[in-house]
Amino acid sequence: MTSITIRVPDWMKAEMDRHKEINWAEVIRNCIRTKLAELKPVIVIEELVDKYLKQNDEIKLRTLDLFAENIGEYQISSNIKIMYGEWAIQKASETLSELKEIGIEKPYNKIGDSEAREVISDVLDRKGIYDMFKEKLKMELRSAEKYITDAIWLLSHYDYREILPEGFIRTFGILHPEFKGDIMYDLTRMGMLYMNYCSVTHYFYKYYKVPLYARKVLEDIAQNNEKFVRDNLRKLIKENWFIDFIKWMNIDINNLSYDSYWWNSKRIGIYKEREVKDSYKKTYGKDFDEVLSTLIKMGILIIDYRPEKRRAGSRGHPPFWVLRLTPIAIKYLVEYAIEGKI
Repeated sequence: MTSITIRVPDWMKAEMDRHKEINWAEVIRNCIRTKLAELKPVIVIEELVDKYLKQNDEIKLRTLDLFAENIGEYQISSNIKIMYGEWAIQKASETLSELKEIGIEKPYNKIGDSEAREVISDVLDRKGIYDMFKEKLKMELRSAEKYITDAIWLLSHYDYREILPEGFIRTFGILHPEFKGDIMYDLTRMGMLYMNYCSVTHYFYKYYKVPLYARKVLEDIAQNNEKFVRDNLRKLIKENWFIDFIKWMNIDINNLSYDSYWWNSKRIGIYKEREVKDSYKKTYGKDFDEVLSTLIKMGILIIDYRPEKRRAGSRGHPPFWVLRLTPIAIKYLVEYAIEGKI
């Protein structure tokens, strides 16, 4: 270690003396690290990735990707433990320490003119790491059980950036009511999902996201199943009960658009679900759960979820289920509406 001397105004020294509990030397070191990281070119990340490649250290490369996906430090360890075992947590910790040594503590720290997460993601892509992860995932899928392939097909209907487990698990449970395991754990273990937590003023909840390298796998699976959904929808638009359901969701078929996935949905307060089911049965003469089950199995509908919204000093908003048409269903409803088939 080398010592350096810095000069500060008298008033600053006096204020520092008032807070002796703070390690000012460490504060200064951190400031210097951060500034050096801003000045260093992308080569620092390339050198780190090259080192891990030379060591054939998949765990450290995976840790870099989790960091680039803006996964929290504690959740990085949790993901690594699920994917590789508890022994691998130490390697993840070492990777994060090496990032800190070059001045990168947060994904949004600057490296040159870019954020660290963007630089890391770009380097992982150029160095073939994403291709490596993707091929490993595809290889595992070739021998996967049907419940896994069905779950991944179901994933293709959700927003890749934020998948809340409550809605996904409920929808998956309709496809595979006999399944007794933890489907989110299984998908995380194979690298199809990364687990994270959202903690903001009004919300705190667990969610999952599809990493960049896995999105192409999902897109291919969705494309392979597109005909299945299209053929089902062609039959459904002739059924009065389906048209009734679309009306109940307050969806104007003639004003649908390809990018209307988030707007064409129906919210149901969790505590009002029984009331909604009874009302639907009375109005349309169909069992609500049976309608949902049919549409989910046909790839037309998913159940999403929004958590309780906390509000300090007053009552928050309770959680609710969100019924959404799948992107493929919207695509062909738009086409059928244009063609006058509805």
